[in-house]
Amino acid sequence: MATKNQLYNELSTELVGVDDIEIDLDWLARRLSMLSVDHATIVQGLIIHHRFLEGGSEALPYEGNLLSKDRGAKYDLNRMPQKLKEMLMTYVKKIGNNKIRRK
Repeated sequence: MATKNQLYNELSTELVGVDDIEIDLDWLARRLSMLSVDHATIVQGLIIHHRFLEGGSEALPYEGNLLSKDRGAKYDLNRMPQKLKEMLMTYVKKIGNNKIRRK
């Protein structure tokens, strides 16, 4: 059974026809670590949905580790496919100043 993820589909569509985006993994990792709980939950949903579409079923793919209930999970960006990193980069740039820094 296929599942729908509207944000995933929007980001994927936005990247159609775009050559590989250069990803600064340090920048992306810092930005992901500063996301509000709400945005971190959305990112986790994008990651899990992408892995599901690849045929995986892990609860925490890409070497994910649960940090705490309040902080969510940490993933190994180096293990993620380029398309997923591009989608995460696009999402983080879109939310820009709308994110709230975690304490």
